[in-house]
Amino acid sequence: MISETAETYAYHRDGNKPTKADYEKAYVFFDNNNAKRRAMGLKEIALNETGVPKSFRRGVK
Repeated sequence: MISETAETYAYHRDGNKPTKADYEKAYVFFDNNNAKRRAMGLKEIALNETGVPKSFRRGVK
């Protein structure tokens, strides 16, 4: 889910492979989406990090 969103950002930017910034945008998108879902009383979407390079995953320094 995260990798597909990052690929979408990369495609709209220039069509190259997703960068770390694209993955960060994807995480922010899902954080904002889950905040809205919490506010509406809906179940949050679990983030699937399959396909995300390990160095781009959340929490990696």
